[in-house]
Amino acid sequence: VPSIPCSRVALLAEVLHPRRCLHSLVHCAAGMLLMWCVCVMAGGRYQTLHSPCVHSESGTVVMCLNEYHVFMLLAGAFMGYSHSLLGVVQNIHYVSFHIIQQYKYMRFKGSVWWLVKCSAIQSLYSVRNYVILYFLFGHIPRKWISNTLSLHRDSSASSLDSFGGLCDVLLFYQLWISGTFLLLIWNLTVVLFRIYATEPYSFPVQSSFTEDAEECLPKVLTENNVLVMKFLALQDLALLSQHSPSRRQEVFSLSQP
Repeated sequence: VPSIPCSRVALLAEVLHPRRCLHSLVHCAAGMLLMWCVCVMAGGRYQTLHSPCVHSESGTVVMCLNEYHVFMLLAGAFMGYSHSLLGVVQNIHYVSFHIIQQYKYMRFKGSVWWLVKCSAIQSLYSVRNYVILYFLFGHIPRKWISNTLSLHRDSSASSLDSFGGLCDVLLFYQLWISGTFLLLIWNLTVVLFRIYATEPYSFPVQSSFTEDAEECLPKVLTENNVLVMKFLALQDLALLSQHSPSRRQEVFSLSQP
């Protein structure tokens, strides 16, 4: 169960925590990996990091940087970091227990439309923010990658950090669809984790063996080390008091002299 920051200073400290930074880096790497897979499967102008082009001065064929490929990879990293940051700001990983119990399939079925809608809207906002950042600072990673890999710049193609380069509807559509799929996978894992973590579990009321005493309902209710287990025990106690007369009789027998 994650802790919820109660102030902006605590929120900033949580964002800059080494564990959270590592979490963001992993999401950036995963986003870049998925965008690379999208570029390879889409082919065409997205497929490789470099492509042959004609040098403007000498007229010879040289290897130039494919900015469309770089644009997609950086978009995956940006969406990964944005999703990781929203996980802290909006408490995405907060686990809540439902008052009305439902089967796992019904809970998942009821969340499908919300997942698709939320992922599409979140991807749209991420694309908007990423395009603004790339328009302002896109020349920095493009120039660094070109110098590092000794790749030329194709003068015949318009740069993507300009108004002409960004007026590409097909590029925006490809980026939005890919981002929706990426965020759908991450949001799906969160929903499945919530369904699995809050699934009702029946704790034994009492045990005949000493080594199993730690797993009994009275012992788990008094422990505070693992809060998820305590909440599961409280949920089991509520269900026990309402729908299980035999187990309720076991609880009453524990208090008898």
